[in-house]
Amino acid sequence: MTVARSTCDTFDTDLAVATNAVIDTITAATADSDGDNLFAAMDMAGRTIAAGGWSNATILVIDSGLAERPNSPINFAQPGMTSLNDDQITAAADFATTNQPLDLKGVTVAFHGLAATAAPQPSLSPAEAQVIAKLWVEIAKNAGADSVTAVPTPRTGPGPQTRYITTVIPPADVSTFEPPTPGNPTRAKFGEEDIHFAFDSATITDPGAATAKLAQLTAWLADDPTHRVQLRGRTDSSGTPGHNEDLAGRRATSVKALILTADPRISPSQISTFADGESFKGALPDTRPDGSLDPIPAAMNRHVLAMATTD
Repeated sequence: MTVARSTCDTFDTDLAVATNAVIDTITAATADSDGDNLFAAMDMAGRTIAAGGWSNATILVIDSGLAERPNSPINFAQPGMTSLNDDQITAAADFATTNQPLDLKGVTVAFHGLAATAAPQPSLSPAEAQVIAKLWVEIAKNAGADSVTAVPTPRTGPGPQTRYITTVIPPADVSTFEPPTPGNPTRAKFGEEDIHFAFDSATITDPGAATAKLAQLTAWLADDPTHRVQLRGRTDSSGTPGHNEDLAGRRATSVKALILTADPRISPSQISTFADGESFKGALPDTRPDGSLDPIPAAMNRHVLAMATTD
């Protein structure tokens, strides 16, 4: 990351010079600790600008955006962070800039290569890349930046050698179904924005919209009687564990019924259901210290997971 001063007449030239300077610096730099804390780096840049009394300053960021330091207000190592919806992105950005003030007033921020990855970090889906870009743009805007851009094309070239590491961020389950290959099952997570249930109920409020979301999975099941899917119902932690398990099972069954109704070629034996309830791998802590339900992680916990396989 670098900070540059500019005037309107020389902005493009200054930005190109700053970009090349950052590339040279990154190539030669060595880490002094594990992890990535982009929020802290942006804070340092903002403080540098303020201390220098600069006007028309630009912060150029070349980073994947996958911050994962425990002390960062944005930590993509937490499950579900790369699958936030727009409301959750806004809430996460508000939380970050409220709990750890960031002052970028009057500054131009240019991001390059957000969500770009290199081994051993797995590639992220286009949907996940959009989440990462939207979140950092929202954070910069919340901090008062005059202008924010995000260029998806990463800067390429050899990087520095270091013994320090960053946490590998696992790709999120997404609601876009992709057919599995032999020995490689696929997972698709259908959340409230995909299949919405009435409160504390297994009734799907908009069957037409849910059927449309399930269309790819439905077509794949209808295409071959050897295709199989397991639907796992999951809930937040409100209510008793027993109640939540029952609710989760009934919701998975409702999704099964919707798929079978959509295409009579599908056999009921191709679809199994399971009730995870509130206890499942990757469940987010959704209870606040005062015992109330935290709405953002709670909403992310409420979903039906489809695990598809071929025999």
